[in-house]
Amino acid sequence: MLALLVPVATLAAVLLSEILKSLVREERPCRAIADVVTLVACPASGDWSFPSNHATVAAASTMGLVLAWRMLALLIVPIGVALAFSRVYVGVHYPHDVLAGVLLGAGMSLLLAWAFARPLTRAVDRLRTRPVLGVLLASTSGPGPGPGPAGQAVSKPRWPA
Repeated sequence: MLALLVPVATLAAVLLSEILKSLVREERPCRAIADVVTLVACPASGDWSFPSNHATVAAASTMGLVLAWRMLALLIVPIGVALAFSRVYVGVHYPHDVLAGVLLGAGMSLLLAWAFARPLTRAVDRLRTRPVLGVLLASTSGPGPGPGPAGQAVSKPRWPA
């Protein structure tokens, strides 16, 4: 069920990031620091630096995927960290832009998982009783909690406990 929240958390985090960008209006290091060397073209003036949208998306997606499929953590966390770090490395963000984006993205995924894990699980369990949807929702992508009463699948949110 938590997989359903990954795109929602990512979109919510980016929207909040854009609001913060328009309020803070921090110029990028490639524009603010004379003779700074960049590895990519500096974004246009008015494309503000704080917080980093790339870091926000990377952290929201990474945290959401780890919450949904913990076994993927060893694969996707290094990718998310590399993507976030790359923004400083190529010269288009300050470290604090990236840190703020990571906190914003990961925080949004954690907040939505905490708020919606149980209601989503209950909603999916109710939909499983529908003839057409029940067939689609009956299978799981790994070992599940097992059959419940009368052979019905029983599902519990994995997070929060």
